[in-house]
Amino acid sequence: TADGDPQSIRVSYEVDQGGPKFWVGGADAAITLADDVEVGASVVEDRNPDSPYQLHSLAARVTLGAGTELVAEVARSSSTTYTSAGGVSATPTGQAGERMDVRDGSAARIELRHQGEQLDARAWWQQAGRDFNNTASGLAAGRTDAGANAKWRLNERMRVYAEAVHSDDDFLDASRNGQRAGVLVALNEKLNIDLSLRHVEEDASNAAVRTIAHNTAPPGSLDNPSGGFFGGQEASGLDTVTGLPLNTMPGAQGPFRGIDATTARVGVQFKASDKLTVTAD
Repeated sequence: TADGDPQSIRVSYEVDQGGPKFWVGGADAAITLADDVEVGASVVEDRNPDSPYQLHSLAARVTLGAGTELVAEVARSSSTTYTSAGGVSATPTGQAGERMDVRDGSAARIELRHQGEQLDARAWWQQAGRDFNNTASGLAAGRTDAGANAKWRLNERMRVYAEAVHSDDDFLDASRNGQRAGVLVALNEKLNIDLSLRHVEEDASNAAVRTIAHNTAPPGSLDNPSGGFFGGQEASGLDTVTGLPLNTMPGAQGPFRGIDATTARVGVQFKASDKLTVTAD
């Protein structure tokens, strides 16, 4: 500077992996076979010599009527992972005792949904094999999830809703079943009341998942990161009005002994102003 103070610029960078260069690529295509039928396919290939990866998927969408459609998808992955010290990574870490695993697995999902002036409904089933590996997918290996929900608008001020879910985890030998039904009443423009009843059975800690994605995480990333490239997380709960999760219990201390509970709920929401809304349960 003009006062004699030294100036410097430091540039730093890092890479996930050294070694030889390799190709990573993918492609997807879709075609409309008729006014109400569309099919598509995608492929991803990572030629990392330390951790080769392939993902192939086929999908179809069929419009069954006004506001009603059926979606189906199947996917298959071929991957290499490295396990050491209880952690799993997509590339070798060089730690002592590291184990390399080559896995080929499949996954599938099907979903029927309807959106109309009075009725919104959805039913789904999805399953991933124990060796399926797609970090961009919220559907973890060894998981099976199914469920259905519906909302019926009786009039401008009242609607009823119901939902049921089922989940299985092969690795944890865990399962969850839950049902919920209720009614939401808008007493006026500012005051809403929600009355509901729910039941849940859970024999082990069991997480929520998302649907199958079309891509995988970048090379060198962890095998189970958060986030992904396909859609939002599927709520584990059953509250179609507030979005509150079905299982709101905190982490248990000691062995998990399961849940078998029925709960009644009264919810009140008051819009005091455009900037202030008060809720209570």
